[in-house]
Amino acid sequence: MTTNDIGAGLHGSDAVMRWFGGWPSFHDAEVISLMMARTGESVLRVYPYYPDKPAIVDFIFEEITDVELADFSG
Repeated sequence: MTTNDIGAGLHGSDAVMRWFGGWPSFHDAEVISLMMARTGESVLRVYPYYPDKPAIVDFIFEEITDVELADFSG
């Protein structure tokens, strides 16, 4: 499986892949915000570290049943 395969099934991934020229690595991304909802949509907003291609990417989740966070803010 390639990194492009990972994002291919996500809604809006085509725009992300066009902007970055492929599916970006989010391992150094800065978490801008995390909005958790008990029902409906939850949103994780991140800033991937690509200085030549600045962008903010939103991940929208539904039906979250359990969350564990560690080291959220330095």
